[in-house]
Amino acid sequence: KVGPEYWQAAAESGLEWVRLAPDKWTAGHHDFLIGDADRYTGLRAEDLARLIEVLDDADEAGVKVVLTLLSLPGCRWKQHNNDQDDARLWASEAFQEQAAAVWRDLSARLAGHPALVGLNPLNEPHPEKADGLEIDSPGFPAWLEKHRGTTADLDRFNRNMLAAIRANAPDLPV
Repeated sequence: KVGPEYWQAAAESGLEWVRLAPDKWTAGHHDFLIGDADRYTGLRAEDLARLIEVLDDADEAGVKVVLTLLSLPGCRWKQHNNDQDDARLWASEAFQEQAAAVWRDLSARLAGHPALVGLNPLNEPHPEKADGLEIDSPGFPAWLEKHRGTTADLDRFNRNMLAAIRANAPDLPV
Protein backbone atom coordinates (compact mmCIF):
# COMPACT_ATOMS: atom_id res chain seq x y z
CA LYS A 1 0.00 0.00 0.00
CA VAL A 2 1.12 3.51 -0.78
CA GLY A 3 0.74 5.07 2.65
CA PRO A 4 1.67 8.41 4.22
CA GLU A 5 5.24 7.21 4.90
CA TYR A 6 5.77 6.73 1.15
CA TRP A 7 4.80 10.32 0.45
CA GLN A 8 6.84 11.67 3.36
CA ALA A 9 9.90 9.81 2.07
CA ALA A 10 9.25 11.14 -1.43
CA ALA A 11 9.00 14.69 -0.13
CA GLU A 12 12.10 14.33 2.04
CA SER A 13 14.09 13.06 -0.94
CA GLY A 14 13.14 16.17 -2.91
CA LEU A 15 10.57 14.67 -5.25
CA GLU A 16 8.06 17.28 -6.32
CA TRP A 17 5.78 14.95 -8.26
CA VAL A 18 5.32 11.27 -9.10
CA ARG A 19 3.52 9.28 -11.75
CA LEU A 20 0.98 7.04 -10.04
CA ALA A 21 -0.44 3.89 -11.70
CA PRO A 22 -3.05 2.46 -9.31
CA ASP A 23 -3.81 -0.48 -11.62
CA LYS A 24 -0.88 -2.22 -9.91
CA TRP A 25 -2.73 -2.27 -6.59
CA THR A 26 -4.51 -5.43 -5.55
CA ALA A 27 -8.27 -5.53 -5.50
CA GLY A 28 -10.92 -8.07 -4.64
CA HIS A 29 -11.95 -8.18 -8.29
CA HIS A 30 -10.19 -8.35 -11.63
CA ASP A 31 -9.22 -4.76 -12.48
CA PHE A 32 -8.53 -2.07 -9.89
CA LEU A 33 -10.77 0.98 -10.15
CA ILE A 34 -12.56 0.01 -13.39
CA GLY A 35 -13.85 -3.29 -12.00
CA ASP A 36 -13.62 -5.36 -15.16
CA ALA A 37 -11.82 -4.48 -18.39
CA ASP A 38 -14.23 -6.83 -20.16
CA ARG A 39 -17.23 -4.61 -19.37
CA TYR A 40 -17.10 -1.28 -17.57
CA THR A 41 -20.17 -0.47 -15.49
CA GLY A 42 -18.76 2.24 -13.25
CA LEU A 43 -15.88 2.99 -10.93
CA ARG A 44 -15.49 0.65 -7.97
CA ALA A 45 -16.37 2.74 -4.92
CA GLU A 46 -13.89 1.05 -2.58
CA ASP A 47 -11.07 1.44 -5.11
CA LEU A 48 -11.92 5.09 -5.71
CA ALA A 49 -11.94 5.73 -1.95
CA ARG A 50 -8.49 4.14 -1.70
CA LEU A 51 -7.18 6.25 -4.59
CA ILE A 52 -8.55 9.45 -3.02
CA GLU A 53 -6.98 8.51 0.32
CA VAL A 54 -3.61 8.07 -1.41
CA LEU A 55 -4.00 11.41 -3.20
CA ASP A 56 -4.89 13.04 0.12
CA ASP A 57 -1.71 11.59 1.65
CA ALA A 58 0.34 12.89 -1.28
CA ASP A 59 -1.18 16.33 -0.87
CA GLU A 60 -0.47 16.35 2.86
CA ALA A 61 3.20 15.60 2.11
CA GLY A 62 3.33 18.26 -0.60
CA VAL A 63 3.93 15.82 -3.46
CA LYS A 64 2.00 16.29 -6.71
CA VAL A 65 0.67 13.38 -8.77
CA VAL A 66 0.24 12.58 -12.45
CA LEU A 67 -2.32 9.78 -12.59
CA THR A 68 -2.01 7.17 -15.33
CA LEU A 69 -4.01 4.06 -16.04
CA LEU A 70 -2.48 0.84 -17.30
CA SER A 71 -5.84 -0.79 -18.08
CA LEU A 72 -8.99 0.47 -19.72
CA PRO A 73 -12.03 -1.43 -20.97
CA GLY A 74 -10.88 -3.66 -23.81
CA CYS A 75 -7.23 -3.07 -22.94
CA ARG A 76 -6.23 -4.98 -19.83
CA TRP A 77 -2.67 -4.39 -18.63
CA LYS A 78 -0.44 -7.12 -20.06
CA GLN A 79 0.85 -8.08 -16.60
CA HIS A 80 -2.73 -8.80 -15.53
CA ASN A 81 -3.57 -10.62 -18.75
CA ASN A 82 -1.30 -13.68 -18.77
CA ASP A 83 1.44 -11.60 -20.41
CA GLN A 84 -0.72 -11.12 -23.52
CA ASP A 85 -1.47 -7.79 -25.17
CA ASP A 86 -5.17 -6.96 -25.03
CA ALA A 87 -5.99 -5.07 -28.21
CA ARG A 88 -9.81 -5.15 -28.10
CA LEU A 89 -9.94 -1.41 -27.40
CA TRP A 90 -8.41 -0.70 -30.80
CA ALA A 91 -11.06 -2.70 -32.69
CA SER A 92 -14.27 -1.83 -30.83
CA GLU A 93 -16.27 1.37 -30.68
CA ALA A 94 -18.06 -0.02 -27.60
CA PHE A 95 -14.77 -0.35 -25.72
CA GLN A 96 -13.73 3.14 -26.86
CA GLU A 97 -16.99 4.51 -25.42
CA GLN A 98 -16.44 2.59 -22.18
CA ALA A 99 -12.90 3.99 -21.93
CA ALA A 100 -14.27 7.51 -22.34
CA ALA A 101 -16.83 6.74 -19.62
CA VAL A 102 -14.01 5.72 -17.25
CA TRP A 103 -12.34 9.09 -17.74
CA ARG A 104 -15.60 11.04 -17.51
CA ASP A 105 -16.37 9.28 -14.23
CA LEU A 106 -12.84 9.59 -12.87
CA SER A 107 -12.43 13.24 -13.80
CA ALA A 108 -15.80 14.03 -12.21
CA ARG A 109 -14.62 12.53 -8.93
CA LEU A 110 -11.04 13.85 -8.96
CA ALA A 111 -11.37 17.31 -10.55
CA GLY A 112 -9.92 19.92 -8.26
CA HIS A 113 -7.99 17.51 -6.05
CA PRO A 114 -4.99 19.53 -4.85
CA ALA A 115 -2.46 16.71 -5.36
CA LEU A 116 -3.47 16.00 -8.94
CA VAL A 117 -1.48 17.91 -11.56
CA GLY A 118 -2.05 15.76 -14.63
CA LEU A 119 -3.70 12.74 -16.18
CA ASN A 120 -2.35 10.17 -18.63
CA PRO A 121 -5.35 8.31 -20.08
CA LEU A 122 -3.44 5.14 -21.02
CA ASN A 123 0.18 4.25 -20.42
CA GLU A 124 2.06 3.28 -23.59
CA PRO A 125 -0.85 2.67 -25.98
CA HIS A 126 0.13 0.61 -29.02
CA PRO A 127 -2.78 -0.20 -31.36
CA GLU A 128 -0.37 -1.18 -34.15
CA LYS A 129 0.75 -4.25 -32.22
CA ALA A 130 -2.60 -5.92 -32.92
CA ASP A 131 -1.43 -6.12 -36.54
CA GLY A 132 2.05 -7.31 -35.64
CA LEU A 133 3.75 -3.95 -36.11
CA GLU A 134 6.03 -1.84 -33.99
CA ILE A 135 6.09 1.94 -34.31
CA ASP A 136 9.50 1.72 -36.00
CA SER A 137 8.40 -0.98 -38.48
CA PRO A 138 8.81 -0.07 -42.18
CA GLY A 139 5.08 -0.63 -42.72
CA PHE A 140 4.00 1.65 -39.90
CA PRO A 141 3.34 4.82 -41.98
CA ALA A 142 1.02 2.90 -44.33
CA TRP A 143 -0.68 1.22 -41.36
CA LEU A 144 -1.19 4.58 -39.71
CA GLU A 145 -2.75 6.09 -42.82
CA LYS A 146 -5.01 3.06 -43.32
CA HIS A 147 -6.32 3.30 -39.75
CA ARG A 148 -6.78 7.07 -39.58
CA GLY A 149 -10.26 7.85 -38.26
CA THR A 150 -10.89 4.30 -36.99
CA THR A 151 -10.86 2.91 -33.47
CA ALA A 152 -7.16 2.07 -34.01
CA ASP A 153 -6.33 5.75 -34.61
CA LEU A 154 -4.41 6.84 -31.52
CA ASP A 155 -4.97 10.54 -32.27
CA ARG A 156 -8.73 9.93 -32.41
CA PHE A 157 -8.56 7.93 -29.16
CA ASN A 158 -6.62 10.69 -27.39
CA ARG A 159 -9.03 13.37 -28.60
CA ASN A 160 -11.97 11.32 -27.30
CA MET A 161 -10.33 10.75 -23.92
CA LEU A 162 -9.46 14.45 -23.71
CA ALA A 163 -13.08 15.41 -24.42
CA ALA A 164 -14.28 13.00 -21.71
CA ILE A 165 -11.84 14.47 -19.19
CA ARG A 166 -12.55 18.07 -20.19
CA ALA A 167 -16.25 17.53 -19.48
CA ASN A 168 -15.37 17.68 -15.77
CA ALA A 169 -11.79 18.94 -15.49
CA PRO A 170 -11.34 21.66 -18.13
CA ASP A 171 -8.02 22.91 -16.79
CA LEU A 172 -6.26 19.73 -15.68
CA PRO A 173 -3.25 18.92 -17.89
CA VAL A 174 -3.55 15.73 -19.91
